[in-house]
Amino acid sequence: MSNPSLKNLASNNARLNREKLLEVFQSSSSLLIGSFNVGLDDILSELKVEFCYIVASDVVSSDRSAASPDAPQRIFDNRSLQDRIAAEHAMLRLIKAHHAKYWVSGLKDDEAPRGIFFSGDLMPSALSPEDLSNSHEILIDLTESESRELVNFGRWVMKFRPAKDVLASHNQALNSPNVGLPKFKHLLLTNPNQSLRKDVLKIIDQAEKSIVVTTWLLDDNCEVVKRLIAAARTKEVTIIADENKLNFPALEKLAATGAKVLICPKMHAKILLIDLETNPSAIITSANLLNEGYESGLEIGLRINRDDQRIQNLKDFLSERIPLCEPLVISKNTTTENTKTQTDSLKNIKSVIKIAKPIKIF
Repeated sequence: MSNPSLKNLASNNARLNREKLLEVFQSSSSLLIGSFNVGLDDILSELKVEFCYIVASDVVSSDRSAASPDAPQRIFDNRSLQDRIAAEHAMLRLIKAHHAKYWVSGLKDDEAPRGIFFSGDLMPSALSPEDLSNSHEILIDLTESESRELVNFGRWVMKFRPAKDVLASHNQALNSPNVGLPKFKHLLLTNPNQSLRKDVLKIIDQAEKSIVVTTWLLDDNCEVVKRLIAAARTKEVTIIADENKLNFPALEKLAATGAKVLICPKMHAKILLIDLETNPSAIITSANLLNEGYESGLEIGLRINRDDQRIQNLKDFLSERIPLCEPLVISKNTTTENTKTQTDSLKNIKSVIKIAKPIKIF
């Protein structure tokens, strides 16, 4: 399933997001980038930041590639991380289950923080507009207080253990005790306080008329998906998801209970927006609709209330894409055919996204 208009929209989106990140962080003294995968370094060359740090996930390559909008060969292996990132551009720390996506400058106490929530990884699909296979990503500017919390989150994440530093010539294991989590008023987390899951379930329950959700992957074993299935019986629920076949068991359950299911190839943004036309509020997050995203990963989210002008950014993002997406069509035999394969599909989803055991350090 491929819509040229959706492809063009994603490519233009990647261009604008790249320009925005370069504009905001070009003159930064210090910068921290949060990602899952890393497979892009040319934007780091353009930034020329004095002190650049990258936090990504320490998972095996098969999990890393299966959970990415990019082809496996585009994801930097350990040698490329050493030669192209650590030796040339940034300190790189790999942390188990890190899936949060963010850019934040002003890491020093005497610097004013500036943060951006960006759903894309440091990968070509998110930030190379000439790629022609771009993913759909959302970029949201953070307020000063949100940015300051993101700095504190970044400092906490950098001290999270176990971790691994990727150096120019070798890797270094880090196993000191974890530090305490700062208190957050704005940021929502999965690990360790579960505030993201609590607020997402709460906002679903608060919806009066409608719920719109975008995601890359989803699993009907996830508590959030179960709550959306229940909501679809009495409210207008719209789910916009990537065409990955592993999504279909959950999507078919949602459609069967009344949800409108739309397929958007390479949809990678994670948005939950309620009561779009009447009393909108939203949560943007890095978490897929999976147990791993809401129970065990290092994920972040942000609540955006109805009086926040950034709600319009989310409305625009959705209104540009919804008319171009194809609805999920369920044949009469779908339920019967999928009875046997559904369990296997859910196992596959878990194997795709399940955080791997820490890589051994030599």
